[in-house]
Amino acid sequence: MTLPSKIDGPAVPVLDLKAQHHRIARELEEAVGRVFESGRFIGGEDCDLFEKEFAGYCGVSHACGVANGTDALALALRAWGIGPGSEVVTVAFTFIGSGEAILLCGARPVFVDVDPATFTMDAAQLEKAITPRTRLILPVHLYGHPAPMKEIMEIAARHELPVLEDAAQAHGAELDGRRAGSRASASIRARTSGPVATPAWSCPTMATSSPESASSPTTER
Repeated sequence: MTLPSKIDGPAVPVLDLKAQHHRIARELEEAVGRVFESGRFIGGEDCDLFEKEFAGYCGVSHACGVANGTDALALALRAWGIGPGSEVVTVAFTFIGSGEAILLCGARPVFVDVDPATFTMDAAQLEKAITPRTRLILPVHLYGHPAPMKEIMEIAARHELPVLEDAAQAHGAELDGRRAGSRASASIRARTSGPVATPAWSCPTMATSSPESASSPTTER
């Protein structure tokens, strides 16, 4: 089969971030202008308002805006005392930050393969990866597709392990009527600029319904 060297007609972009931006451009410009006028580039009223609204959107009680998704993961891991000698079970197919944050804490990532139908953590393989050194389970919601949290949470409960959801690529995604990132002890979100892009000024965030989980990252940031 010979492909044509040239195809007539207008080019269709694979990803049009401009169109996404134009829908909310005025609102973004007003918000950014307000921050510049205030001179509060870290924290401040708009940050507080964002955290409150985003927590409500995610279906949790607390949110803590930080610099990036890797920081959100590392801060959450440290809040649970994850460090040298600890193992964290996560998924093999994810952005590098999921494993990097574990290493930044001095812990060892243990990788579980994906379910080939969803490309998220295969819950059937999770239990085999848990050892006496396991301190936390870190599933990843990928490409807007939530991981099988019901099964993961049941396994975590049997082993009395906390669960941290990496929902950086699943803003607003739902499974069984629950938002991705609202089932576990805590979760993180982050802005991306690839095929699963989110609005340009969204803020990397750790979200949780546990006051204890929220207090340490809020202090450390």
